[in-house]
Parts: sequence; structure tokens; C-alpha cells
Amino acid sequence: MKVSALRPSDAPAVADVSASCFETPWTVADLKREIARDVARACAAWIDGVVVGYGVAYVIAGEAEVLTLGVEPDHRGRGVGRRLLCALVEGCERAHLEVRADNRAACALYERSGFERVSVRSAYYGDGQDALLMAWTRPSSP
Repeated sequence: MKVSALRPSDAPAVADVSASCFETPWTVADLKREIARDVARACAAWIDGVVVGYGVAYVIAGEAEVLTLGVEPDHRGRGVGRRLLCALVEGCERAHLEVRADNRAACALYERSGFERVSVRSAYYGDGQDALLMAWTRPSSP
């Protein structure tokens, strides 16, 4: 697996991954707009030349806000999400994100990666599902 910075030319393949992961996926235009921002950190995971996952975060003053992270269903549970998350928060002191409370796999990934639940946004999503707000702080060195 290779993780690399997302380029505008990758947007169509990444939009396909997003469509396989989310009810309201990011479009090619969404991706191109977001990765063009000065504060954006965007990466894709590749296996055998095919995009199997992606992530986008804003990074400002050592703090990351993870906006989206998706992995093709057939490639979940193989460390792709973890590698992408590590790339998004690399060099940061803190990070935060929101995740659907019913997305057990994503919640487990974030918790295994050191994110803690901070609060809940009740009925945040259109279908009434809650959003969990999670935060991470870089562990201090011994």
C-alpha cells in the first residue's frame, strides 16, 4: 500500500471511493475545491495503482480537523484507514473530527488511534442519527 498526497487529477477515482462509503459523498468538484485550499492536507491510499481510500483534513497551527476519511468496503480492516489517519495528523499536536454514532467501524478506528469522545451532537444527521465529536492529543514523549 502506498499513501500519497491527493492531486486534482485523482479526484474522479477518489469521488468513486467516496460514493462507495457515504450516503452523501464528496463529488469531483467538492474534492478539487477542498484540496486546493492552503490549509488542506489530502491523501489517498493506493494498492496496485488503484485508489482504495482517501482522507482530507484542514491543518492550521499544529491542529488538524479531519473532514472526511473513507476506505473502499472491500479494503476495510486491513490498516488502510489507520495509515490515512496517521498521514492526516502527522506533525500535529491535536486533532478533532465528528463521526456518525452508528458507524461502529469508524468509531473503533478513531478510538484505537487515541481519539476520545468529547461530546454528542444529537440528531445531527438528516436521518436523526447523532454525531460524536472526538479529539486527539499527541502523546507526550517519555
